[in-house]
Amino acid sequence: MKAYFYPPLFRKTKGVHNPYSKNFISSLSKHYKVNSKPAKTVGLLDLFCACFSTDIVILNWVDNIAFKKMAYFQYILFNIILKILVMRNVCVVWVLHNIHPHKGENALTNKINNLMCKYSDLVIVHSSEAKNYISRHTKAQVCFLHHPIEPIALDNQDSFNSCITFDFLIWGSIEPYKGILEFLQFCSNNKKVTADWRIKIVGLCKDKAYEEEVKKYISPNVIYENRKIEFQELAKEISLSQFVLFPYTSSSVSSSGALMDSLALGANIIGPSKGAFKDLAKNGICFVYESLEDLPNLKKRFSEINKTEIQFFVHKHSWDDFANNVSGLINTSINEKSKHE
Repeated sequence: MKAYFYPPLFRKTKGVHNPYSKNFISSLSKHYKVNSKPAKTVGLLDLFCACFSTDIVILNWVDNIAFKKMAYFQYILFNIILKILVMRNVCVVWVLHNIHPHKGENALTNKINNLMCKYSDLVIVHSSEAKNYISRHTKAQVCFLHHPIEPIALDNQDSFNSCITFDFLIWGSIEPYKGILEFLQFCSNNKKVTADWRIKIVGLCKDKAYEEEVKKYISPNVIYENRKIEFQELAKEISLSQFVLFPYTSSSVSSSGALMDSLALGANIIGPSKGAFKDLAKNGICFVYESLEDLPNLKKRFSEINKTEIQFFVHKHSWDDFANNVSGLINTSINEKSKHE
């Protein structure tokens, strides 16, 4: 069977590379014939051409359509595509990455999500919180599968220094929803507790105005580097850090690729009590906070992280295992649809 993955791969990408799409396509290609070559046309036009011949469509980050050029016309085209898919009895799979768009909701994002709730046959989410949320809005089958983990091959990992240099490492693209500014403000307002915290922040920030706000709260115990970090260097930084901290503030957060990459590199993680962080905390894989005021106490519990459980989780949730689960769900959905033809 033919499966179409949206958005398709493109030859040129700007900014920080997200390997999720490439890994998904690669692993799913073992089960279906997937569009693995870079698209020659704009995403929705490529999907429109494919919707007349594919058997399965897997849709990711569709709410981003609301923020593209000529967004309303793209929404109309997307609506037409979905109706064609339904008429052809194509299996429509919606991967819901975030409960709400990081850029915020508007009338168009709500319309797009309503379309997905109406026309999806299968919804895949990466947290139990997202499953509980979307199940209230759709009659489609909703399945919670952990965000898969890509094995990371490193050179000379045994030579990494195990001496702790930083209390908290924050890495990844620097954006407002990730709460870095709020974390630094917390540190500035609670110096009696945080004065001796050693913090390193490394990640690419493309929003110059936001970066200037962040820089206002950089103190002598904070190292800030606006740049992309590669896995080899990241692994070393993690080995030098007591915790990798995710100070996310947005209610949109459901899952995080950076969370899974950090686990694969053996990090001790602290994140918000929401989404995938909350799911992992139940098994002792990471710590979660209700508010930043919880951080001082969590910092003292360094030895309570369950390293054995982390290794088991990383091994269990590979991309191949994920693709096996997804293909099984898709095949079941297709069989159910065929019974009602």
